[in-house]
Parts: sequence; C-alpha cells; structure tokens
Amino acid sequence: MEMAATLGPAADYRGIVASSASGCVRLVDTLLAHIEKLEPEHRCFEHIDAEAVRARARWLDERRDALGHLPLYGMPVGVKDIIDVAGLRTSNGLPTALATTASEDAAVVRDLQAQGAIIVGKTVSTELAFLHPARTRNPRGTDFTPGGSSAGSAAGVAAGMVAAAVGTQTGGSVTRPASFCGVHAVKTTSGLIDRTGVLSQSPTLDTVGFLACDAEALAAIMEGLTPLQPPGGDVPGRIGLLAGGMVDRAPDYVREALHRIERHCADRVSRVVLDPLFDRCVPVRQRINMFELRYQFEHFMTGYGNHLSDTLKAGYREGEGVTVEDYFAAIREGADIRRYVNGLLEQFDYLLLPSALGEPPKGLESTGDSLYNAPWSLLGNPTVTLPLCAGPNGMPFGLQLVGRHFSERALIAAGAALSARFAEAL
Repeated sequence: MEMAATLGPAADYRGIVASSASGCVRLVDTLLAHIEKLEPEHRCFEHIDAEAVRARARWLDERRDALGHLPLYGMPVGVKDIIDVAGLRTSNGLPTALATTASEDAAVVRDLQAQGAIIVGKTVSTELAFLHPARTRNPRGTDFTPGGSSAGSAAGVAAGMVAAAVGTQTGGSVTRPASFCGVHAVKTTSGLIDRTGVLSQSPTLDTVGFLACDAEALAAIMEGLTPLQPPGGDVPGRIGLLAGGMVDRAPDYVREALHRIERHCADRVSRVVLDPLFDRCVPVRQRINMFELRYQFEHFMTGYGNHLSDTLKAGYREGEGVTVEDYFAAIREGADIRRYVNGLLEQFDYLLLPSALGEPPKGLESTGDSLYNAPWSLLGNPTVTLPLCAGPNGMPFGLQLVGRHFSERALIAAGAALSARFAEAL
C-alpha cells in the first residue's frame, strides 16, 4: 500500500532559498506561517523565537555571496529539546517550570549553524528522552503514535515545518519515530557527533542522529558535520537481509515486503539467518541503559520526583536492581555481539531489516517497540531509515540499512541508490 505524502513547504527549502536575494527570509516567513497553522494539531514544538529566526535569515541573506556555498545554507532545522540552543529554554520533556535557559549552543547546534543552517526552534521530546509519551501527534495519522523520544523532530519534518531535525537515540529514538512518521533518518555511529550540551541518559548508548525530508538533506548534514569522512561511491554489491530470531517477529505484511525485495533484488540481496547470540542485544542493551540511567537521573529523582512519570520511576527502580557485576557482564557480552556483527559486515556491504515492527500502533499510550533499533544502539553501528512502505492502515514503516562504523556518508548514498530498486519490488 502506498503511503500518502504530507511534507509541506520545508521540503522545498532549496528552491525557496534560491528564489531571490531575500530567499532565506521568504523561507522562514513561509515556515512560521505554516507552523502557526499546524502546530495546534501536531504539537511538534516546545519553543520558537520567531524574531531570532528571522534575524538569522536576514543575516544569511546579507552574506549570500560569502556563505551560499555552505552545504546547509538556508536549511531550516529543528532541535530536540534535550539539546541546548543559546537563549532558548531547554525543557528536557519536563514541565516548563523546570526548564532552564541555555547560555550557549550545544556542539552539534554550533556546528550546524557554522554550515549555514537556520535553527527554527526546539522540538518536543518525551520526558527525559525516555518512554513516557509526549504530546506530539503523528502528521500521517493523528490517532497513531509518532514514536519517541524524538517525537517532535520526526513529526516536524513529516509535517513540513522543518527540512531536518536533530534527534537522539539511546534505544530507538531516532529510527523508530522516523519509521512511524515516514521520513528519512540517520542514526550515527556512537561517538561520531559531539554530545556536549545534550542531556545524557546512558553515556554508553546515547547517540545524536538526524531526521530529514529527503536523502539529499541527510547527505548535506553529514557533509557539513563530517567533511573528512569519505562520501558514497558505487551502489553496494552485497546486502545481507537479516532473518531468524527477533527479525521473524515482524507482522506478515512486513515480512512479505522483505520477501518481495529479496526476490526482485536477488542479484544483490541474500538472506542471513542470525545466530541466536544476536537476540541477546535487547536484554544486554536494557541492562546497560537502566544501570546508567539510575546514576544519570539521580538528581532529577531527588529534586523533581513529584513531577516525574511512573514510567520513568519504574525505569529508575529497575536500574537500582542492576549490580555492578551484571553491568560489566553486559558490557563484555555487548563486545562479543559486536565482533559477530562486524564479521557479517565483512561478508556484506550492508545489512537490511525493518526500521520498526511495523506501522505505528494506534493510540497514544506508548511510543512503540524498539526491538529492531536496540541492537544498533548497543553495537554503535550507523543506520539509515528509508521511508518506503505502508501497512494495512496506510501508515508508514521504514526499512533500515545498517553499515560499518563511521560509514555514514557512504551509507546514506547507498540508501538513496537502493531506494529506487527496492521501491520497484514494493
């Protein structure tokens, strides 16, 4: 089933910016009006300083000759509200009364602006980037979850409010909302993007990622932030389609989509039955996450416990039950699984699996299951979400391409090249 398009004016930001000498101002005026119209329904933003956005656009227009070559020139970007933007509140998904105003930009925000981006505002995050659902609604269908924790970032891109947005992932918080909202995304290699100025839930697992209206925008972001990384080359010749264990838990319509790709792309795609060791990714990641969350969030629990959800408190209590011995055993087990997956990536250029268990669940009581995201948060591999599919309700689900560590630019290029071929099969 084909997915309905909902992307708005931000998807055409390049054309608007290039349309006149005041193209950046024209773009932000268009977007601010679009946001004002849709925000009451979709609830993607925590805070926008419209005058600061317009001032940034004017500044870029005045320097078009000097800065117009930058890869992110004029790109409107949302920033997840666990990431500092100077002069704006950082709420971390908590009540406004607990927000603080950032005195300086997070490293990733500074780097985006240095490459010409326009920071439109702070996008809604779930509470402390954990599991308790946020107020954001999915633009593809407001009765369905947008996912989490980067809910506002994914929905803002899907609604055409921004061309791209910064998210973070500890479990599945970039890939899953991208899949549910039908947008492109890259979950970067652990440690690639500086996390200074970003709330930390689990230092071992926390990773910065990006969601975007198209693969070209993702490629521009990685070009701007990782200019020394080799760009993509030829279309990869060997794709390993993961099967067995947890992957076989996908619903029939997801598995049928993968089977069609396997049949149509038999010259490139080969099935790989996973070793049972791979299924250990989920409990191992969970143990590491909860142990580290217990220490990272102790000050929130002691200072603001009355304001926190039962969901977060339950996670904190789970972390209290993880011993130091269990934690380091999980770290060692994660290293064993990483060696196994690195071996697969010596046999194949990329690995392929769904981005989520299927289309987003109906209802707003949860953010969905991170089953297919947890392994890559644990193992640190980069992943790209390709928004190619739709389920029986017409809601999106993505396919996920996994690459070797620090191969983001090649991975994005491979995803863009393979998308057309996969779409033929679907």
